Amino acid sequence: MPRKKVFRFPDDKTKPLPKSGLHRIPPQSQPAAVIMSSDSKRDTCASVLAEYKNCLLVTPVKSNLELIERGESYFKFCAERRLFPTIEGLASYLGYGVRTLLAWQNGERSGFSDGEQDTAEIIERLKGAIDALDGDLVMRGEIPPIPWIFRRKAVSGWVEAQKIQIETARKEESQPLTADQIARMLPDPDQNYSLEG
Repeated sequence: MPRKKVFRFPDDKTKPLPKSGLHRIPPQSQPAAVIMSSDSKRDTCASVLAEYKNCLLVTPVKSNLELIERGESYFKFCAERRLFPTIEGLASYLGYGVRTLLAWQNGERSGFSDGEQDTAEIIERLKGAIDALDGDLVMRGEIPPIPWIFRRKAVSGWVEAQKIQIETARKEESQPLTADQIARMLPDPDQNYSLEG
């Protein structure tokens, strides 16, 4: 019979990060460990949470026109409060989740039918504004590039791709190489090689 896990409230004390760093902390717990590592980070998290708590009470947008207006309002909200705009914050401000925004953008879910603009195009433009800000801040050295890359993969659909081109050989070249042919292609192990040209 499996053991029941007893719920415990998280410890609310500030705990500096271990001297060994984050590598012994499970990845899913690292953000919490960083936030809990100093009072200033905890204060920052609390103030951001206070700003976003009202997003839970927001009525979801019901039209493309309202989507545009609320999107513009989100950027003003972030600028006035000196918050970093995110796709997650935008989704909450619009009254939806990130998956809904992505489903609208990808055409997996139908958006609103009013207005001249398509819901997917509006979402693409709003996300594009956030992506442009992120990219600009990375180029200015204000935010590190590695987390930015992971965010782009997770939210903007970036993929790591490698192009491999396969060509068919002529019939006479398509025969397998013999051991002698392979040996002639290998470098001479007795010869010293230099990296300089």
